Amino acid sequence: MSEIHVDESYGLRDKDRIWIDPSILDALRLLAKGKSITDVAGMLSKDRSNLSRTLKKFREQDYPKLCAFLDAIRKEGLLEKSSLKERKQKALESRIREAEKGHYYGPPVFGYSIRYGRLVENENLKRAERVLRGLLAGKRPMEVARENDLSLNQVYRIRRNRVYMGEFVFLGKVYRGNWKPLITAEEWNEIQRRIGAGGLLLPGYEWRDGRRVLKHGAREMFQEIFRMRLNKETCEKIGEKVGLSRQSVEKLIRDRRITGRVEVDGKLVDSGFEQAVDEETWKAAQRVRAQTRAERRAEESRVLRQRIMGLMPAFRWELVEKTGVSKSRIEHNVGRLKREKMLKQREDGLLQKAWEPFPERRVETARKSWSVKRRKILEVLLAEGPLTQAEIAHRTGIPYNNVKWNVPRLVSEGLVLRRNDKVQISEHAVALLKAR
Repeated sequence: MSEIHVDESYGLRDKDRIWIDPSILDALRLLAKGKSITDVAGMLSKDRSNLSRTLKKFREQDYPKLCAFLDAIRKEGLLEKSSLKERKQKALESRIREAEKGHYYGPPVFGYSIRYGRLVENENLKRAERVLRGLLAGKRPMEVARENDLSLNQVYRIRRNRVYMGEFVFLGKVYRGNWKPLITAEEWNEIQRRIGAGGLLLPGYEWRDGRRVLKHGAREMFQEIFRMRLNKETCEKIGEKVGLSRQSVEKLIRDRRITGRVEVDGKLVDSGFEQAVDEETWKAAQRVRAQTRAERRAEESRVLRQRIMGLMPAFRWELVEKTGVSKSRIEHNVGRLKREKMLKQREDGLLQKAWEPFPERRVETARKSWSVKRRKILEVLLAEGPLTQAEIAHRTGIPYNNVKWNVPRLVSEGLVLRRNDKVQISEHAVALLKAR
């Protein structure tokens, strides 16, 4: 379609453009009133010859183009007002026509970039292909995810996407794309069969000759799981023993497919899995009541309190180190044992069983940092004999002010003795150090 430009200077013109001098309209109006070309040129301050040529060219060249331009606008209704609904419908019809030609419409795809409706390969396409080939080879989704540094969710999105076999879905209809597919339709269908509804491999199984069979040693693992379950062991303990998470153990115990049979419409049919445990063992395990989260936490606290009682006498920081649990959990359980009159506490913070006497004073104290400094001071005095406080600070690397704060307390506890301006270790402290 031609382009129309209105300009004060007529100048040279392209074949595909219409240049209209605004004075042409005024000239045509005057001529329509019966004025001569000479009068019109004088009234518009134009040269008569130039004005005559301009009007001739307008009639012969520009006017037919302008009429064709206006006819096209009228024919296509481009200036008619349309509703938003009509414009959306036209846009949708246009997209459908493009989709039928193979242009992609949809969300972003891992391994491709979208440019003007076309899928362009990027650096991630090789990873997507390795994922699909790994699934076809019988690998579990988690294994494939670890090998390609992807999340499990990304692997499942790649597995479900029809784009990799050269198709896409737009408005509920499947279209064939104009890009090269990574796998065939048969291979894509095989992946869906293996990892689709009811097709996911369970821990301990692998694909072999189109069947889900037990890996080497997996039968013994399942037998151990159900033996511990029938002994009412927790799923955490079972998981620790067989190397699975608590959630995986719970799912395996509930999954009937591991018996080789599954119930469909009230009938037992082949589950597609090689039998790992017999039907009676599986049913017996279902009758074992599983611990709730509250019961599990209560059991963990009970076991922790037993460990705490077995470590007495001790300071709280020693309990944290020896049990490997948090300070807050130690504090909570110690508080409960004190309320139940199972523990008592000395003024220096030492904990002891309520029915047993406190031991003699120890080198350690309520805080670990203090205990480390006190032991360093005593060990230096034992190795080098009497020293001044400045010498102790130099030998141990402890700040002088800290040495000055600790020495009087060690003296009051009978662990060191003062000799003029020097300090020496007592026999009682020597015995404590050697007894440790």
